[in-house]
Amino acid sequence: MTKINPTEFPAQAPAYYIPHRAVIRKHSNTTRLRVVFNASCNTATGKSLNSALHVGAKLQTDLVAVVLQWRQPRFALSADIAKMYRQILVHPLDTKYQCLLWRSSPTAQVDEYRLLTVTYGTAAAPFLALRVLRQLAEDEGSQFPLAVMVLLQQTYVDDCTFGADDLETAKQTRDQLISLLSQGCFRLCKWASNCPTLLEDLDPSDHGLATNKDLHDHDSIKILGVTWKPEHDIFTFQVSNLITVAKTKRGILSVIAQLFDPLGWVAPVIVTAKIFLQHLWLTKSDWDDELPAEMLREWETFQLTLLLLEQLTIPRWTQYHPNNRIELHGFADASTRAYAAALYLRVISGDGCITNTLILAKSKVAPLKTISVPRLELCAALLLAQLIDFARSALHLPDIDYWCWSVSMVVLAWIRQSPSRWKTFVANRVSKMQQLLPNGKWNHVPTHDNPADCASRGTDPASLINHQLWWHGPPWLSHSFNQWSVISDIPATHSELRDSKACATCS
Repeated sequence: MTKINPTEFPAQAPAYYIPHRAVIRKHSNTTRLRVVFNASCNTATGKSLNSALHVGAKLQTDLVAVVLQWRQPRFALSADIAKMYRQILVHPLDTKYQCLLWRSSPTAQVDEYRLLTVTYGTAAAPFLALRVLRQLAEDEGSQFPLAVMVLLQQTYVDDCTFGADDLETAKQTRDQLISLLSQGCFRLCKWASNCPTLLEDLDPSDHGLATNKDLHDHDSIKILGVTWKPEHDIFTFQVSNLITVAKTKRGILSVIAQLFDPLGWVAPVIVTAKIFLQHLWLTKSDWDDELPAEMLREWETFQLTLLLLEQLTIPRWTQYHPNNRIELHGFADASTRAYAAALYLRVISGDGCITNTLILAKSKVAPLKTISVPRLELCAALLLAQLIDFARSALHLPDIDYWCWSVSMVVLAWIRQSPSRWKTFVANRVSKMQQLLPNGKWNHVPTHDNPADCASRGTDPASLINHQLWWHGPPWLSHSFNQWSVISDIPATHSELRDSKACATCS
């Protein structure tokens, strides 16, 4: 920032003063104090700077897509762009909208300053910063082809997460990324890698503190955070601030809203909390009323068991390699309380070894309005189709072979027929599924072999930690295809179609 000259021309005079305050981050290893600017503060006119700014297009990559891609390479790296916003100058004519008051001590004279760079807290800041990175890739990327992909598709805000299947390519990508960003005066810091060799020739001050890598939503603080431990190349969950048990509807909603599980790895646990909140909602208690004794005991037991999630370890690498055969296997299930879908990456190596890894899952609480179980199973199947479509796009594997599994023979009969045969509720969802997965292989799976079952009914953290069915899918998925119990042709008997039509028309 620069001090404002009182003799400036009226056209350059301050037009908006941004209030600011300090935020202390106790758990930060680098920036413990961060200045937060409030550009949403109204002036005497009743308007703020943010109310006059365009937010800009959404250029932020999807965190889930970034993590999915990051789990593919054998050798992984991560780094942060140091003070990204502060490396970007705004136009001189716009700095009059970024003024502030400052003094070095409580007894000193208050001076006026103008901020010269993109400021955190202004509505346009995220767009401006990411737009600059895109322009940098466009202007200078031809010299650094490996880095362009990282900057455009494997960077979430200021976090770069990338890797390669061999050390030489990983090192080349790292060096190109450093060089490309340096063209825009950006510096990478807090390096981390599962291979110490990739850090040996970097400045130790840039990676000495990066023993853990937190995956978080930049817009809010989360209680349940996902962390990567590069030394062991695993993901873990960090649980904090859960000692005090919430006792009101407002408090419970706050806890649930802060459970951060972007890829649905602990969906069976989180859906349990959501089901509890739905039951609490039916009591019609006020926001700050204390829960009934029985419900309070149930919630207290659940909230305290969340601490067990810190024992959970999830390997980052899925054993993927370009030379291996890979498949996606998705499972859908529903209960009267919720419906869910779970997606697995099946990797068959050259020596015949098969590895199944949960990569993505999602669950939703069933609506309060009573819906038949077949319809809920159909909603779960649609959720699965959406997950598979997203995963194929995020992993840049549009031609990957995929299989879909459901416990409901009625749903499978619906999917195999033309949507025109069914009423609106069923027809709309079947049509959408056929559009998303036109060549989908839909098959039946028994309930006891369906990993999505625990996500549709909910489970406690203690059971989830070693739940082999949830983390790796049914046992037969680790065997060759000829050992699967595949029902390729769904029977379309008169009675089954009659039952299907009855379910399609029921309310």
